[in-house]
Amino acid sequence: MVSRFTKYQKRQDVIIRALALIDEEVPIQFTFVGDGPTKNDMISLAKQLGVENCIQFVPFLEQNKLWSLISKQDVLCHACDYEGLSKIILETMGLGIPVLVSDVLPLNDYIQDQKNGYLSKNTPEAWATAISELWYSKNKLKTIGAKGTAFVHKNYNAKKNCKLYEQEFIQLLNN
Repeated sequence: MVSRFTKYQKRQDVIIRALALIDEEVPIQFTFVGDGPTKNDMISLAKQLGVENCIQFVPFLEQNKLWSLISKQDVLCHACDYEGLSKIILETMGLGIPVLVSDVLPLNDYIQDQKNGYLSKNTPEAWATAISELWYSKNKLKTIGAKGTAFVHKNYNAKKNCKLYEQEFIQLLNN
């Protein structure tokens, strides 16, 4: 998960609690990338729940280092109560890495469960189930990652979108 550690919106706590619920047979290694006012609280929660050995906390990284790190992951998880159009989610999809995100607006408008990514309800139990299911069906990840990349290239192509915005502005100016 790549995001700021805050008391609102981002839900690193849900993922940490989910990791504590996952069967020990599933060898999860989870990386949180980011900084913020609640980071130490999340480190303490991981220790309290006994999952600190499967979690790595990394500060924010410059773009190329972040992409390099993400490219080596199986899945990007993004737990939140609400979100805008998430740059990190789209970048990750563009890299061919599948995403597992909270089933909240607008994420569930552009992430279609098991088509171009995965959705989870915002409970530790739901996240634990989703993460475990992805572990046991790793063979699907590459296909979903490829579909995510195709989705991003089709819908978030910078040149195409600039042309569309330009056309819209010209139409507005001409009215």
